[in-house]
Amino acid sequence: MVNRKPTYDLKMGDLVRITDRAIQYEIVKGKPNVGVVVSEPYCYMTTECEGPDVDAAMIELEHWCYDILFGNQITKMMPEEFIEPFVLPGSE
Repeated sequence: MVNRKPTYDLKMGDLVRITDRAIQYEIVKGKPNVGVVVSEPYCYMTTECEGPDVDAAMIELEHWCYDILFGNQITKMMPEEFIEPFVLPGSE
């Protein structure tokens, strides 16, 4: 069950730029820092264990993702935490 909505209201064709966090983690190493959204948002959910013990609690994580075209390559499942809308100067 999805517990939240995407942070941004991005549509297919919107320009996005990668965040400093994505650069820090080298998520998009060697790619342009501006891309085009080529999918609707979708939620990726995973369940992970909080610790190494057998009795450790399981937590459910959800990430809103987009497929992004950087240059001539599509990056699938790009978490929204690593992108933000690209605003052209003077268009605000």
